[in-house]
Amino acid sequence: MWRFILCIFSVFTKLELNSYLCTLFKIILKKMKKLFLLFLFIPFFLCGQKIEDKTNDYWKIGISPGIAITNMEIDSVDNSQVYLPFAAFSLNKKINNSFDIRLGASYSARGTNVNSQYYKYRYRYFDFRIVPQYNLGENIKLNFGLQPSFLSNAVLIKGTDASDRPELDEDDFKYEINMLAGFEFKLQKGAWLGAEYLYPLTNRKFQNIRISLNFIIDQNSLNENLTKNKEISYKQIKEMKNAVLVVRLKSSSNKIKALKEKGDFDMAKKVEQEQRKENLEILRTFKKHFDFCKVYFVSNKNTAEVKKNGFKNVFLNDSLVIDKNIIVKTNKIFVAEFGIIDQQEEGNPVISDAEIHALIIKNENFKQLHTPFPFYVNINDFIDERKVEEVIWLMNKNLHSYYKLAMNEDK
Repeated sequence: MWRFILCIFSVFTKLELNSYLCTLFKIILKKMKKLFLLFLFIPFFLCGQKIEDKTNDYWKIGISPGIAITNMEIDSVDNSQVYLPFAAFSLNKKINNSFDIRLGASYSARGTNVNSQYYKYRYRYFDFRIVPQYNLGENIKLNFGLQPSFLSNAVLIKGTDASDRPELDEDDFKYEINMLAGFEFKLQKGAWLGAEYLYPLTNRKFQNIRISLNFIIDQNSLNENLTKNKEISYKQIKEMKNAVLVVRLKSSSNKIKALKEKGDFDMAKKVEQEQRKENLEILRTFKKHFDFCKVYFVSNKNTAEVKKNGFKNVFLNDSLVIDKNIIVKTNKIFVAEFGIIDQQEEGNPVISDAEIHALIIKNENFKQLHTPFPFYVNINDFIDERKVEEVIWLMNKNLHSYYKLAMNEDK
């Protein structure tokens, strides 16, 4: 995708503004002014028609960074085009399957570089535009519109001295009106690559080609996703209240096995003892501070057997020994364990580039839950590392609070 963007960009940047392409645009726009004006008002006519599609009832926000390839006509001067950034904001609405409408504003620059004297002319404008768009299928849009612009400031940069910037005469540049024509190509959902030519109607000194990336934010879709995620989370917290939480305890079996294979039996025994001490602390703390739902414990060596054996002969007693008398009479379980959050998993935003160690709640297939469910408690609390007792207490508190929120939602 990005290779395609760079290819398109390189093609446009190699074009001089007095090239055949710009000449062709000029001829088309000159010859088709009446048709252009008709096209400009078609969407407003269609807005008055009854539209059944509910997706047409709201405006979508757009953000468009880009590069303007711009030049300025100066008599008897050797000057060249320049590449200047711009930023735009827009409101976008679907009229019907064929037409969209875009209302936008941007802050942009025009100008040129004088080659012989190393002068840089820079004129900065606030632009306002109305752009009807014709849809050629789902992936291509044709844009025709009108853009009035109002001068913000104008400076002349002499040589390499950035501090030497005298103000230019602004009388002939206070405002300008452009007709525009261009296209947009869909890169992916919500992202479009656009190119357009601006034909000046009032101030004929400037010529511009714009290349932009247009990001369209469907806020209603975002709200729908948030609502859907909230409904799923509320359902899960209610299920968990009447289900069983299975806590997976680490065994360090691979590490212990590797040490024994090296003949380091003393270190293997030490690791085993430290892991047992840690697991006992977790078990006792859960029994002391966790009362949101029933809790059982298994070794991570035996988790594959949890559902395979019908929840028999896998659960640990208070001494961390498998107790055949512990039988869970339910098929609905959630899993908790200390580990590293999978920030790339679908539905969870990337919180940090660093690994996040936490107590994590997962579903019965050992997949971590998604926000807004309070599915984890961070072990590191910015300043210091939380103790196991604090982490488990916080998890219990968060689950109770979210359950209360879910129940109040039903009232």
